[in-house]
Amino acid sequence: MVVFSQKTLLLKKPKTKTMIRKIVAIALFLFSASAVFGQKINIDELYKIPIKTAEDCKKAEPEILKAANYVLSKPLDDNDGVMAGAFILLWATGSEHTFTFDGNISNLSKHKKNTMLLCVYLAACAKYILENPDKEKDTKAVTLYTYNSLATYIGNAANRVKKTKHTKKLIAAKTNNTMAKYCGY
Repeated sequence: MVVFSQKTLLLKKPKTKTMIRKIVAIALFLFSASAVFGQKINIDELYKIPIKTAEDCKKAEPEILKAANYVLSKPLDDNDGVMAGAFILLWATGSEHTFTFDGNISNLSKHKKNTMLLCVYLAACAKYILENPDKEKDTKAVTLYTYNSLATYIGNAANRVKKTKHTKKLIAAKTNNTMAKYCGY
């Protein structure tokens, strides 16, 4: 289940829904382009996994964790990373887990070159929830882990994330050990 925070529902929901649609459209385009040009992607098997029901999503969790680690290890514009991120997004919409998107992730991913940060955010969140099922209901712990992971990802120049005032603010929060304040805690 994907949930938008109260603030996001009031201020950012249309942009975030549009962003999700863009990510799925980009992933489908890349998937079809790879088929047309005969390029084999490393995650073909991922898309064979059924995720139509909550039970399917539960069975897919080990593969989702692998996909999350994959997304977190690839540059933002890596085709396979985009495909894995889009699959995680599809899984999250059918999963019984709760994923919260707030104004911070909307701001971080609103630059056209950083739209895919939404998938990186979701991958970090899924990774934490799947590795720490006993802490899934601890929204603060999930949020802090997710944004710290995102800051590490953005701070790695090899990931080719466009630096904006929002990404710089996130990196500063991690560097200055003020992530809780950045996240509103």
